[in-house]
Amino acid sequence: MMELTRRRASGNPAAWLSWEFFSWHQGKFQGWKMSITDVLSADDIAAALQECQDPDTFEPQKFFQTSGLSKMSASQVKDVFRFIDNDQSGYLDEEELKFFLQKFESGARELTESETKSLMAAADNDGDGKIGADEFQEMVHS
Repeated sequence: MMELTRRRASGNPAAWLSWEFFSWHQGKFQGWKMSITDVLSADDIAAALQECQDPDTFEPQKFFQTSGLSKMSASQVKDVFRFIDNDQSGYLDEEELKFFLQKFESGARELTESETKSLMAAADNDGDGKIGADEFQEMVHS
């Protein structure tokens, strides 16, 4: 709040308006107000989940295409990444990946261990055992 007050005091409306928008935008995508259907079509999500409802049928690229994620801009994909990042650490670990589909629909299944490891291997370019926002965005758009 002090930052907003300081920006308002600067006399530059663009500075405080952009800060207010940024603050709202960040809060929205950190799970306080956001639903995944705010950025992706519910029908596209349902179709993507239908394609992988059986264990060991999750194919990341097919899911990203069907859900509409691959059509989004890099910054939009990173916003979705922040929504998926449960602990807001800036990374997705295997535990978060296990519940990946449930971020799109609460009743969706968990990824199997092999699907989780495959998803990690597909995106973890630096081999640190976690997926950062840039790695996630690169995987979605590959």
